[in-house]
Amino acid sequence: MWAPRKMDLARLREVKGLEELRNRACAEVSPDVHPNLTHLSGVMEPAIEQVSEKVFSAVGFDVANATFVIGGDGVVVIDTMLAVENMAAALLAFREICEYPVTGVVYTHSHGGHWGGSPALVTPEQAASGEVPVIAQRQLMAEIARINGYNQPIMGARSAYQFGHYLDCSPQGRVNVGAGPFLDPTQTVGLIPPNTLLGDRLEIEISGITMEIVWVPSEAPDEIAVWLPGLGVLQTAECVQGECYPNLYTLRGDVPRPAAQWVRSLDVLRAFPADALAKSHGRSVVGTEACRDHLRNYRDVIAWTHDQTVRYMNQGYVPDQIAEKLDMPPHLRGYETTGIEGYGSVPQGSRMIYAWYLGFNRGEVTDFDPAPYARRQRGYVEAMGGADRVCELARTAMADGDNKWAIELLGYVVRSQPEHVEAGRLAAEAHRREGLTKANATWRNWYLTAALELDGKIPVAGPDSAVDILNAMSVQSIVAALPVRLRAELIWYMEMTLAVTVGGQDPGQFTLNLRRGVLEVLDGLTGDADATACFADKAALVDFLGGTSLDDLESGGKLVIEGDRDAAARFSAFLDEPPSASTICVTRHGPVS
Repeated sequence: MWAPRKMDLARLREVKGLEELRNRACAEVSPDVHPNLTHLSGVMEPAIEQVSEKVFSAVGFDVANATFVIGGDGVVVIDTMLAVENMAAALLAFREICEYPVTGVVYTHSHGGHWGGSPALVTPEQAASGEVPVIAQRQLMAEIARINGYNQPIMGARSAYQFGHYLDCSPQGRVNVGAGPFLDPTQTVGLIPPNTLLGDRLEIEISGITMEIVWVPSEAPDEIAVWLPGLGVLQTAECVQGECYPNLYTLRGDVPRPAAQWVRSLDVLRAFPADALAKSHGRSVVGTEACRDHLRNYRDVIAWTHDQTVRYMNQGYVPDQIAEKLDMPPHLRGYETTGIEGYGSVPQGSRMIYAWYLGFNRGEVTDFDPAPYARRQRGYVEAMGGADRVCELARTAMADGDNKWAIELLGYVVRSQPEHVEAGRLAAEAHRREGLTKANATWRNWYLTAALELDGKIPVAGPDSAVDILNAMSVQSIVAALPVRLRAELIWYMEMTLAVTVGGQDPGQFTLNLRRGVLEVLDGLTGDADATACFADKAALVDFLGGTSLDDLESGGKLVIEGDRDAAARFSAFLDEPPSASTICVTRHGPVS
C-alpha cells in the first residue's frame, strides 16, 4: 500500500492551539461496529502528509482534505475543507512547515467540503481585488445556488441522516462518515466567491507553481483536477473519492452522477504521468506504480458497475434484481479502496445507473399510476390483518434476524398509523439492530438516525447553516430560488406583479410575476408593478427570506415599500415559511406534525 510521509499526531498536538486535536472518528473495536468501518476510522487521524518535496496534504482535520503546494514565495491551497475552524487548524499545523502567505486557492467543486473553510485562507478584499486568485470551474456558483437554493431543506434533512448529525460518536452511534472522520453542522461555513473561472482547461502559474487544471465531471458536474507537472503530483479532487468504493449515488440525493462520464474523466487523469496522488478525501498515494494501479482500479470498478447494470437492464431485470446479481470481480473486491463499500456501495450505484437510463419506471403500471399513497399504506396493513398482526409478524422476523423484512412490514404501520406506539418502538429497534451490522458508514448512520426519529428523539429545531450560505450566494441566485417556496394553491385565480430592488455591494433589480399558481422571476424592472420592495442590501433580503416580517424590516430601516403595501404583504403571505431541514420526517415521510 502507498505510504506518504506524515507529521504524526503527537507532533501536531505540540503546536500551539492544536492541543485537543484528535481522531474524531471512532476507531474502537466493538461487536457493534463492522471491521471495515473500524479500519476506515483508524486511518482518519489528523496529519499533515508529505506527498512530495513541496506538496503536503492535511488529512483527518475535516470530512475533506486540503492540499498545500509550496511555491517560490507563496502557497497555493487546493480545497479548503468544510469548516473555517478546521481549515484554520490545518493551516496552523502547516505553518510548522512553511510560513509563506497563501497566494492562490482552488475549489475542486461545488460541494461545501471543498470551499466552506475558505475565509480561513483569504479575505473577501483579497479575492475581489484579484490579489489572490480563487479558481473554480465556471459552473461552481450555479451549482452552489442549486444545491443551497432550490432543495436545501430536504437535502439538509437527508444529510443529517447520511452523516449522522444526531448521533454520538461511539461504537453504538456514528463511527465515521465514510469519506472522512466527521461532519459537524454547528461549525462555521463560509464562501469566498471565485475570481478566476475555467471551462475545460486552464494553465496558470502562481508563485512559480505551474498548474494544469482540467475539468473532469464525475462526482460533481463542475469537478476539476489539478496536475502539477513540475512536481509530478496530481490532485484528483473527488474524481477519486477517498478510500472506499465511489459514491455513484449519494443517499442525501442530488442530480445523477453519470457513471460512463466518470469513467471517461478517470481516463483523462490516467494520462498524466503522476508519481503521487493528493486526494480530496482519504490518504495520498505515493509511487508511480501505486498511482497507476489506484486510478485504473477505481476506473474499472465504476466501469464494471455501469456495464453490468446496463447488461442486466437490457435483459429486462429491475433495480432490486440487478443489485442482487452484481458480484464484484475478486481483484477489485480485494483492492483496499474499491473493495470497501464504506461510503458508496454497489447497490446504490447500480440503482442510480438504472434511473439515469430509464428513470423511476420499472415497467409496472403501479410505478406511474399507483393507488393513492395513503390508501396503499393503509391497505397493506389491512391486507396483513391489521397493525397488531403486522407487529406480530415483525417480532417473528426480528427473532429470526430478518430485521430488513421487519422494517418493511412496520413501515406501512408507522406511516399510516403514527400513533401506534408498539409499531414505532419495534421499527426503531429493527432499524437499530440492522444499522449496527452495516459496513457502509452512510447506511449505518441512516439506520441509526431513523431509529431516533421513530423514537421521537430528533430535535425539531436543529442546526441549520442555510443562512450563512445564502449570505455567500449572489442576489440573483437567491431571488431565482423563490418560486419553489410559492404556495400555488392560494393563487390559482390571482395575478399580481411585485418589483424587488436590492442595494449594497451586490445590487439587483427583479420583477416577480405571480400568475395563477406560478411565480415567474425576471431580471430587471418592467415598470408595471403593483408594489416595489426596496431592500437596503442582500442581508435584508436574506432576513426576509429567513422569516423577518415586513414590519420589522421597515422599522429597522432595511426595507422601503413603494406603491400598494397590501400587495407586498399579500405576496409575503403566499410564500411558505422558511423551511428547515430539522422539521422534516425522512422515515415517516413529510413535515413534522
